[in-house]
Amino acid sequence: MNRNPGSPFSITDIALTGLSVLFLALLLTVLHPCPALEDGTRMICYIAWTSLVITAVLDVLLSAVHFFLKDPAKKRLADLGIFVLSAVTFLIPGTVVPICGDISMQCRALMRPGALIFAVLLILCANMDMNSLQKRSG
Repeated sequence: MNRNPGSPFSITDIALTGLSVLFLALLLTVLHPCPALEDGTRMICYIAWTSLVITAVLDVLLSAVHFFLKDPAKKRLADLGIFVLSAVTFLIPGTVVPICGDISMQCRALMRPGALIFAVLLILCANMDMNSLQKRSG
C-alpha cells in the first residue's frame, strides 16, 4: 500500500522529505514575521519565526536521514523524532512564544497558520509511515 512498485522509497518517505523542505522554503520566502520597527528593533514574532526556522531545519535533516534509512526500527525512531518536532512546531507560534496581537499583522495572517498547517501535515504523514512500518514488520 505504501510502496511505489520499482522504487526503494515509500510514498510517505517522499512526502515527509518534500513537506519538510517545502515548509523550510516557505518560511524563508513567504512566511516571514512582521517587519522591524522604525528604530530597527524587531517585534516579538521574530523570535517565534527564528524558532520555527530552527525546527524546520531539524525536520529537514531528520526527514533526509529517514529517507535513506533501510531498517524499519530506525525509520520508526526517525518518524517519532519528526512527530515530536512537528508537535513543537505546532506549539511555538502563539503558545510557547507570543506573537503580535493584531489579527492583520503578518505573523498572525501568514506565519502562524502556515506553521500550523505544515505541522499537522507532517504529524499525519509521520503517523501514517509509523503505522505502515508497523504493519510491514508484523
